[in-house]
Amino acid sequence: MLFVAQAINGKLADRTNLLGMRPSHLASSLQVLQLLHSYGGDLASADGKGRTPLFIACALGRFDCATFLCDILRHDDDYLRQVIHEYPKKNCEHYLETCLF
Repeated sequence: MLFVAQAINGKLADRTNLLGMRPSHLASSLQVLQLLHSYGGDLASADGKGRTPLFIACALGRFDCATFLCDILRHDDDYLRQVIHEYPKKNCEHYLETCLF
């Protein structure tokens, strides 16, 4: 966790890899997502294939991460506009339902 905090302090919270993924796409625990969020990391952007951190959390069965992202992103008007525009029938709750059932 210390390495993650140092990386975030070093302004790596929003760097992308070759697939367009940010640390929020790759976060494997709730604690890492919370740390990224506390340093202003982007929790809503899509990667090179259009997958958001929420989509990836659901796809990988990281329910605690998905719930946290839903809670944070439901207050992000820009993210909600993007989701409504690109996926009119899908939202945080839809993704979470998909994960759970």
